[in-house]
Amino acid sequence: MKPADAGVNPADAGMKPAKKLGKIISRMSLYSASHPHAIIALISACTLVMVGGMALVNTSSNMVNILPRDNPNTLAAHNISREFALFYEFTEPFFTIDESKWDAANEKLPYRMTQANRSDVLDEVYVRGIEEFCQFVEERSDARYFINIATIVKTLNWTNSGIPGVREPQPEAFSMPGTDPEGEMQYYYAWQGVMVDPAYDDTVSPDHRSLYTVIFFDRENLTHIEIGETIYRLVDEYRAWAPKHAEFDVFDLDQVPVFGTPVTDAYAAKVLGRDISLLGPMVFVFIVFAIFLAFRNARAMLASLTLLIMSGIWTIGLMGYAGIPFSALNLAILPLILGNGIDYSIHMIGEYFEHRGKGLGIEKAFETSGSRAGLAMLIATLTTVIGLLMMVFSPSVLMAQLGFVSAIAMTVTFLLTITYLPALLALTASKKPTRKSKTSLRVFPAIARWVNRKPALGIISLALATFVLAAFTPALKVEAFGDPELNYPPGHRLRDDHDWIDEVFWKNDAGSVTNMIVLEGDATQPAVHDYLDRLEENLRNDADLAATQTASITRLVAGYVAVKDGTAGGALNMGQEAFFPGSTYPQTQEEIKQTMDDLFSSPMANYASFFIPYPDYDIALLTFQTAQEGSYEDAERVWNSIWRVVDETNGDYGGSPPGDVKVSVFGPTAFSYLFISEEMPWVNYMGIVSLVAVGIILFLLTKSPRATSAVVLVVALSSIWWYGILSIIGIGLSVTMMLPLIFIIALGSDYAVHLIWNIEHSGNRAECYGYVGKAVFYSALTDFGAFMIFIGISDLMVRKAMIATALAIFVTFIATMVVVPLFYPIESRKAKASSAQGNAPAASLPPAKE
Repeated sequence: MKPADAGVNPADAGMKPAKKLGKIISRMSLYSASHPHAIIALISACTLVMVGGMALVNTSSNMVNILPRDNPNTLAAHNISREFALFYEFTEPFFTIDESKWDAANEKLPYRMTQANRSDVLDEVYVRGIEEFCQFVEERSDARYFINIATIVKTLNWTNSGIPGVREPQPEAFSMPGTDPEGEMQYYYAWQGVMVDPAYDDTVSPDHRSLYTVIFFDRENLTHIEIGETIYRLVDEYRAWAPKHAEFDVFDLDQVPVFGTPVTDAYAAKVLGRDISLLGPMVFVFIVFAIFLAFRNARAMLASLTLLIMSGIWTIGLMGYAGIPFSALNLAILPLILGNGIDYSIHMIGEYFEHRGKGLGIEKAFETSGSRAGLAMLIATLTTVIGLLMMVFSPSVLMAQLGFVSAIAMTVTFLLTITYLPALLALTASKKPTRKSKTSLRVFPAIARWVNRKPALGIISLALATFVLAAFTPALKVEAFGDPELNYPPGHRLRDDHDWIDEVFWKNDAGSVTNMIVLEGDATQPAVHDYLDRLEENLRNDADLAATQTASITRLVAGYVAVKDGTAGGALNMGQEAFFPGSTYPQTQEEIKQTMDDLFSSPMANYASFFIPYPDYDIALLTFQTAQEGSYEDAERVWNSIWRVVDETNGDYGGSPPGDVKVSVFGPTAFSYLFISEEMPWVNYMGIVSLVAVGIILFLLTKSPRATSAVVLVVALSSIWWYGILSIIGIGLSVTMMLPLIFIIALGSDYAVHLIWNIEHSGNRAECYGYVGKAVFYSALTDFGAFMIFIGISDLMVRKAMIATALAIFVTFIATMVVVPLFYPIESRKAKASSAQGNAPAASLPPAKE
C-alpha cells in the first residue's frame, strides 16, 4: 500500500483530461527517442529552411508603428515619416566659441566691414569657421547640403546678386564671399540682409556663444546607420585636423556634440554590439557551467545549448518568412528564448535522468518525462501564449508583432524540447543508467518539511509579505518612452553630448524637447497661415509651455519675401512692415502658392523642406521646443497643455481650425504619452488574461481545486511581490516590463505544475521535491545568473528590464518553494512510520521510503 503522502491517486477520474494530454506528449517524446535519426534529420532540414528565413529578416522598422494604430496623431505621424523623411536622416554637430583663438583668426580679415565681437558667435570669424567645417565635411563625404548661419549669409549673397527688374539672382553667388575687399563688401551687404529677418535664431544658442549646423547626407549612398557613423568620424577627424590646418580654427574642440536620429541609432548599434561581444561569452560560459553543474553530463549540456540555438534560428526564420521586422522591441525574444529554453531543457533532462536512475530504459524514460515534465511545459506554454496573443489586438503594431513573435518563440521552444531533445539525447545516450545520486537534492525536501512544520507561520508570513509589498505598488511609476540618449549613463558619448546641448547650448538643466504641431490640408490658404502665426504666438505666451525656437512655413515665406530682392529690397520691406505690419506677406491663396513655388526654386528650399512638402503643400509643420523632464508625468503635462493651447486658438476660429485642416501633435512627447497611456494597459491585460488562463486550463485538465489554487497562487504572489519590489528599488513600468511578466507567468506555472504533476503521479512526495526541486533550482539559477550578467549592458532601459527579469525569476522560485509545500505537505517521518505500521500486516515490515 502507498504511504499517506502519496497525494491524489493517479487513477482518480478527475485527472483523466490531463493524463490524456500527457499521453499525447509522451507519445511524441517516445517516438522522437525511438526514431532519433529520422527526427534529427527532419528538424535539421527544417532548420536549414529557417536559416533561409533569417536572410529575409528586415532589421529596419518605422518606429511610428509603436504608436496606437488608427489614432489621428499616429496617422499624421505616418504621413510625416513619408513626406518628411529628412527628419530621420539629418545630423547636427554643435560648436561653442573659443575666444582665445579669436585674435589669430581676426587677423586674417584685414578688410572686414562688420562690427567685431569676440564674445558673439555671430562674429564673422565664427561664421567663416562653421563654413570651413562644412567644406571639410563636404570634401570627405556624401554630404548633400547644410543649414546654419553661414548658409544664411550665402543665401543673402545669392539674393544680392539679383537686380530687381533687371536680372535674376545668379546661382554661382550662393557661396561664402571672399576675404578680399570685394568679398568683404559682399559679406557686409549680405549680413545686413541677415539682420532683416533673424532666422539665424534657430541655429544659434540664446547666449550667442554656441551654434550648430544641420547636415543632410545623400541617402542613396549611405544607410541610416552609416550616416551616424560618418558624422562621428568626420567630427573626430576635424578635431584633429583643425588645430594644424584650419584657416579659422575658432571653436572649442574638447567636445563637439552631435545630435540626430542616425547618430543615436549608430551609437546604440555600436554599443550594443560591444556589450553583446563582452557579455555574451560570459553568459555562455555561465550557462555551460550551471548546466554541467546540474547534470555533470557533457551530452546534456550540449543538448541544452543546441536547443537554445535552434529555437533562436526557428523563431527568427519564421519572422523572416512572415515579414515581421527585427525591431528594437523584438530583441526581447532573444532573452525569452534564452530563459525558457534553459528552463524547459533542464526540466526535461532532469526528469529523464531521474527515471534513468531508477533503471528505466532510454525510450521508457523519455515516455515518462514527456507525460510529466512535458505536460507542465505545455500548460506553461499554453497559458503564456494565450496572454501573448492578447497583445495582437493591442493598439501598437510593434507591440502586436512583439506579442505574436514571443508566442512563436514560446511554441517553438516547447516543440523542440519534447521532440528534438529526446532524439538528440537518445542518439548519444549511454546504455548504462544515470547514477541516481546526481538527480536529486536533499535541500528541497528539507525546505518543504520546514514549511510544513509550521504552516500557520508560513501562511502568515506570506500574507504579511504580500500585504507590505502590495502597499508599495500604488507608488510604482511609469517610465517615459522619451529621449533615447537618456538611456545611457553619463560617460557615454551619446549621453554626454545630450547633456552638453541642454546645459551649454540651451542653458536648460531640465532638458528640452522638440515637438511639432501638424496641420493636414491645403496649406496655401491665407487663413491657415494666419492660424499658424496665431498658434505660434499662443504657444510662446502660454505660461505653462513657454515654447521657444518656434518656426513654421510662415516665417520662411516672410523671410523669403524680405530678401528675395536683395539687401536693397529688404530695406524697403522693413520700412513697409514697420508702418503696415503684414502688408508685404502674400495675401491671396494664389499669391501664397506662387511665393512658395518661388521659394522652393531658390536655395531657401533647404529650409522650407523642413516645414512643408513641395509641390503639394498638404502638410504644414509648426516646430517648437518645451522645457520638460524625461518623465511620463511631464510628457502628460506638456501633451495636455499643447492641446489646451490648440483648443484656445481654435476658439478664435469658431471652435475648429480654418480651411478644414486637421491638427495633430508629433514628436517625443506624443511618443511618450500616446504609447504609455494607450499601450501599457495592454501589458497588464496580458498578465491578467494569462493568470486567468492558468486557472481555467489547469482546472479543466486536472479537475483539482487544490492543484489549480496552488499554481494560481504562485503566479499571483510572484506578480504582487515583483511589482512591490520594483516600486521600492525605483524601476518603473515600461514596454520592456513585458519580458519579466512573461517569465513570471511561464516559469511560475511551469515550476509549480511540474512539482504538482509529479506529486500527483508519485507515491513519494519527498522524492519529487528532491529531483523536481533540483530542476527548478538549476533552471532558476541559470536564468537568474544569465540575466544578472546582462545587467552590465549599457542601455539603462534594457538594464532595468534585465534587473526586473532577474527579480521575476527569483520571486517566482521563492513563491514556488513556499506555496506548493503548503498545498502538498510532506508528512513527518514519525507520522509516516506510524501510518506504515498501522497499515502493515506484520510489525516487522520496514518503514516506507521517502
